[in-house]
Amino acid sequence: MAGSFVFAIQSACVGSHGTVELKADFAAASLRNHEIVALPYDPERILDSLERASSEPRPQFPELEAELMGFRRSNPHSIEESRADWINTREEVARLADSLNEIGRAAPGYAAAYARFRTAYAILARTEAGLEREMRNELAEDRDLARRAAAAADSVRRWERKAYRDFAHLTDAFDDVRVTTDSAGNARVELAPGRWWIVAHVADRENPFLEFSWNIPIVVSSVVPVVVPVSSHNVTLRWRR
Repeated sequence: MAGSFVFAIQSACVGSHGTVELKADFAAASLRNHEIVALPYDPERILDSLERASSEPRPQFPELEAELMGFRRSNPHSIEESRADWINTREEVARLADSLNEIGRAAPGYAAAYARFRTAYAILARTEAGLEREMRNELAEDRDLARRAAAAADSVRRWERKAYRDFAHLTDAFDDVRVTTDSAGNARVELAPGRWWIVAHVADRENPFLEFSWNIPIVVSSVVPVVVPVSSHNVTLRWRR
């Protein structure tokens, strides 16, 4: 698999909790400013158990999945550049909105600040429309594949709604912990001692039908520091339904 991924998880003593430091470095897709979830249970194990207990088998599309795995965008970098522009503009709009909330309508500079916000918001709308247009055009060369993938995904989701209907009930008593990485792909979070699973998903920028997925078990201790290296060898590349 292309790219290297280092996702160091370090647990250190902080009161009754362990501090988990996340350091992401994955060349195949950006994990900067990306949400990562810590769960006190193994979601994949629960889903596998529910699948085995289901009265209906999961819909299978081996030939289609092989076709999806082999798909590659003709020019993925153009979309990545447009997405970067969209993210930057979105952050600027958020910053301007925060500044408006801070100064209040009665402040002397409010009108000028609001005008800058309106301009940035209009640029954001145009940038978002352009990104969507580029993504549609990218798939135009193989609309039949996109149509078949969507139909298969709908079939799988219908099955999942029935087979996994008890998932929320089984996990309702547990709270997840969400953290967002910074611009360098780093984050820190405190977790209670015990077993946790670090879950992350990120789209394959070269293939709109696939995503990279991690479900990493860790043991957090308030006494013993823990370092868990995670590499591209234990990432899963799967159909993005």
